[in-house]
Amino acid sequence: WQLGTVTRPGNVADVTAAIAEELDAGLIAIGRGGPKPSHIVHRLIHNAPCDVLIVRHTPRDPAITYRRIAVATDGSATADRAARRGFDLGRLVGASIDLIFVGHTATGELIASDTIDVYGNDIETRQHILDGDPGAGILEACAAAASELVVVGNKGISGLRGRLLGSVPQYVLDHTLADVLICRTVRQTESQLQPGEGGIIQR
Repeated sequence: WQLGTVTRPGNVADVTAAIAEELDAGLIAIGRGGPKPSHIVHRLIHNAPCDVLIVRHTPRDPAITYRRIAVATDGSATADRAARRGFDLGRLVGASIDLIFVGHTATGELIASDTIDVYGNDIETRQHILDGDPGAGILEACAAAASELVVVGNKGISGLRGRLLGSVPQYVLDHTLADVLICRTVRQTESQLQPGEGGIIQR
């Protein structure tokens, strides 16, 4: 591990986002700041150039890593990028995956099956196909699965009835008791691209 520190005046969220961009960082980790995410967390997830991991404030054993990871998807290209990160993390730490889809059952079964085939056929995965409001459905599935981490994309999660639900990741962040990984799925950093992959980046 290489550790370093940066000291710079200014707003915490803005400075953190700026430094992450300068470093081409792939991840920012920040505490929730209490039972509800602080205004710094909300500002950061809107401005961060990379993924943001928001860690819950309740005490826990630091030696225990994630064992159950929930991944929310709607089958869109941007949600697929978040799903890939969730499965990659599960593979890295030896966690099982709970794949969550909220919408039409038949469509959800197809999307979930395809997502598992592409990203996670070597990982223990449970499917949760629900109907209703996406934010509430994701929280319901996470609670049922006792997920310790929820992975969502920062954009691209939408209902199949034509309603764009760009606030779903924020709703999940505000109401879950788990850690939340909000994946930057539209503009990527170079460090997030694997060999043979492409993406839209900004230099």
